[in-house]
Amino acid sequence: MKTAEPYRARRTAHNAYELRWPGGKSGKLKVSVTDSPQQAINSKLVCETELDYSAKQAVITVPDTEGTVFFHLLTPSGEEHVITDRVVPAEGVRNFRDFGGYHTTDGRRVRWQALYRSGHLGSLTESDKQMIAALGINLVCDFRTQPEMDLNPTSLAEGHTPQIVQLRLNPGDNIELFGMLKDIKGANAIRAAGRKKMLHINREIVQNKTESYRDMFQSILASEGPALIHCSAGKDRTGFGAAIILAALGVPEQTIFHDYLLTNEFLDMDYSMRWLSDFTGITLDKKAAEPIFEVHADYLRSAFDTIKAEHGDVDTFIRNKMELDEHALQALRQRYLEP
Repeated sequence: MKTAEPYRARRTAHNAYELRWPGGKSGKLKVSVTDSPQQAINSKLVCETELDYSAKQAVITVPDTEGTVFFHLLTPSGEEHVITDRVVPAEGVRNFRDFGGYHTTDGRRVRWQALYRSGHLGSLTESDKQMIAALGINLVCDFRTQPEMDLNPTSLAEGHTPQIVQLRLNPGDNIELFGMLKDIKGANAIRAAGRKKMLHINREIVQNKTESYRDMFQSILASEGPALIHCSAGKDRTGFGAAIILAALGVPEQTIFHDYLLTNEFLDMDYSMRWLSDFTGITLDKKAAEPIFEVHADYLRSAFDTIKAEHGDVDTFIRNKMELDEHALQALRQRYLEP
């Protein structure tokens, strides 16, 4: 099966990146590293190198530069690809990443540096705040409930004043979830209850909580510049939000699930367990808690299956429940897809 993201970059250390590509016949993979996803005449060239295309992966070190770097790849057959590390390296927020760069079914590509997703913004360091301000984010869609917002109020850099839309979506509220689990005894019972709850959360979103996502789309269409969607952990409510945005842009389902499951690559269970203890007063066995902090394909699948059962297909759900007619869809795609 063809991978959803055959060309990938992952930062492994300071200024060191692991690049992966499909490989194949011999030849050189030409790599130009710039500060922009566009190879415009005014983009800053950081460095250039050539790699053995048949090797399928390599680690390269780039010079110090401010902001995100992009790798422009030219394969031996002349194909061009642009990749970057999706993770925004902020210390005080988990699962902060760019969900652009994906290809659509018609061969277009979602713009880089236009759509972001993350956990809550209540523990940002000062350097985090400056980094996020530099991204130019003009809209923040916050899916958290009021108690979650009170627990970790958003704190951004002075002078960085994006529009913050409070969508207050209850399914996926960690406080409610862990409150339910605290009285269940035994690791296996907790794991089973956690999985059952996560499946329910995704079905509930589709069946009864679509207004928040309709409002998300309306806010995005009414705004200008990059947008960020987030909840507490940036995986369930945010995961569905990113999925339905990518679906509306025409990204294939396999790729949507790939993006959803990337959360597991950035999961820090030790941090999650400390958060659980510090902010809820609940202590769980780490293995028992994994189904709650991880994401699994069947979680999102339960949402998509519910969409198909109740609305026929995802496109109909987007048109009817998200209230995106053809004009709105074209406006969304014009903004977030490259020509």
